[in-house]
Amino acid sequence: MVKTSFYLGNENLLVSHEIQIPENLKLKAKEIQSKAHTLSYIAQENETLGFVSFSDKIKESSRKSCSTFNE
Repeated sequence: MVKTSFYLGNENLLVSHEIQIPENLKLKAKEIQSKAHTLSYIAQENETLGFVSFSDKIKESSRKSCSTFNE
């Protein structure tokens, strides 16, 4: 059986394992993050495969809390 290492995490995780992130992927990631998405890169061994992004819909109760906080 061949053991393969996979990584799921932010850019710092990949950098700490000396895994390069292609520039075109970094640009796409920044575009996604600018839309308030959380992003995790996926890598296998020393190759970045891509990323997944997560977002959360703001609840109405959160909007009210923020409005109250800002007053």
